[in-house]
Amino acid sequence: MANFLHIAELIEELGPNLGKPYVGTLGSGLYEIRAKGKEGIGRSMYCVVKGKEVVILHSIIKKTQKTPKRELDIARTTNERGSKMSRPTLSQFKKKALAKASVKKEYEVLSSAYELRKKLIALRQQAGLTQEQIAKILHTQKSNISRLENANSTNSPKLSTIEQYAYAVGYDLEINFVPKQKST
Repeated sequence: MANFLHIAELIEELGPNLGKPYVGTLGSGLYEIRAKGKEGIGRSMYCVVKGKEVVILHSIIKKTQKTPKRELDIARTTNERGSKMSRPTLSQFKKKALAKASVKKEYEVLSSAYELRKKLIALRQQAGLTQEQIAKILHTQKSNISRLENANSTNSPKLSTIEQYAYAVGYDLEINFVPKQKST
């Protein structure tokens, strides 16, 4: 659940075309959020309305590699009904989800990893570059850039890798420390 919330926030801030590992396109204006969690591999089919507002149409825990056609049909039908249906906004959904202590704790634990990835993706988008183009500049493969931009990667990036990425998008890296906030 916490991964899903962070990915949905990335979409609202950076747009629906985040690419892998977070988002896949399903055609006809539909996308899917790809989130891993304690519950399993989740997929949430969504559309974007009013700019970057994410509207979740249907969610499942996957049991197979491919999203089942039946589940896609449910999302498409929900999308076609459009304004006739009342769907919660992400902020409403997030508020309800974070009311659960376990979700809030996991969300906070993941926050710094997602913040770094959000900055990397935003810089790449501002530079007008794709993952493939960054990979070419850095003399590596697209899959390595995808892993670098993935908050759930099992490998933490080296500082030198982040410096090279920053250079590739026209930035210098600056590191900052902030005092911890006392929890209430």
